[in-house]
Amino acid sequence: MRKLMPGNVCFRFARGDAEAVAAAFAAAPRRIALELTNNRLAGEAARRRRSPAPCWMRWRRWA
Repeated sequence: MRKLMPGNVCFRFARGDAEAVAAAFAAAPRRIALELTNNRLAGEAARRRRSPAPCWMRWRRWA
C-alpha cells in the first residue's frame, strides 16, 4: 500500500486449515495440477470489505 508500511501490506487475511488440506492431498489417490489465471477471484469472505486498521492516516480514511 505505502512505502512506510513494513512489507507494503495493509492487512493479511487467511482462512482454512493448511495442515488438514495438506493431509487430504497426501491421502488422495489422484491429484491434478492446474494453473489458473483469473484476476477477478478472491478467497475472502463476501461481506468483509475493509480492514479494522487505518490505512491513510493523513486523511483518516480506513482500508
